[in-house]
Order: sequence, then structure tokens, then C-alpha cells
Amino acid sequence: MKNKNRTYILLVAVTAVWGTIGYKLYSNMNPSTEKAMVIANTDFKRIQTSKGEQRTIQPDYRDPFLGKIYRKKVRPTTKKKTIKKDPIIFPPIEFIGIISGNTNSFIIQINGQQEIFKKGQTHQGVMLQKGDTKSVIIRYKGASKTITRMQ
Repeated sequence: MKNKNRTYILLVAVTAVWGTIGYKLYSNMNPSTEKAMVIANTDFKRIQTSKGEQRTIQPDYRDPFLGKIYRKKVRPTTKKKTIKKDPIIFPPIEFIGIISGNTNSFIIQINGQQEIFKKGQTHQGVMLQKGDTKSVIIRYKGASKTITRMQ
């Protein structure tokens, strides 16, 4: 007889819980037709500001982790001095061609003198970086330039 009483009590409790859940679902699916009252505040006035005026927010709140008041660190601004570099003027350079049978040797004319270059070689301050049959890339005083072959 003890087990039957417990079963009936549990049956009533489960029915009450599911009934409450069902009622909440039903009330959310079918809301009442009463309309919410809209309250409008007509005392609002806009503050006139000029375009150049800026407003900042001062965060004077306590940091929840450190327990201290937050203060932004102000770092002095330093301006970097810009140094104007003089433009590098390349000497008159012409790519004449390559030596047949050897694709690593290039004929380049610098200031009227013809020189035979290999990749990485330097003559008169001009270094050959790369090259193929149509163009070469040279470096002079830290600046690179592409020279196309003369036809």
C-alpha cells in the first residue's frame, strides 16, 4: 500500500509540472489582445552643437578585476623626422643582349662602355640582379631598375 501512495503523489506532481509547462507555452503562443500603452516623452530637446565640437567620455569607473579606478595612460606624442633622400640618378645604361650559348652572361653598356655581366657581378657601381633574353634588373646605389633590351 505504501508504493501505491507514493505513485499517486508522484503522478500528481508530474501532472502539475507538465501542466505548468503546457500553460506557459500556450500563453506565449496566444498572447492576450490587450494593447500595450505607449508613453511618449514630448519634453525632449536636442542640444545644438557645432560641427567642430567634440565630446569625449571620461571613464571614471572602477575596474572590476583590479579594484582600482581606470585611468588612461597619456603618452607624449613624438613626431618622426622625415629625411628627404636625394633621388638616385642612374648613369646611361643600355641592355645590348646576351652571349649566345651562355644564358648567364649579359652585355650591358654603361656610360658608353660595354661590359659583360654575370648574375651578382658589379661594374662601375652597377650590379646585375636578374636577367633573361628580354630584360635585366640592375641595382645602383640601393635602387633597382628594369632595363629592356634594345632592338
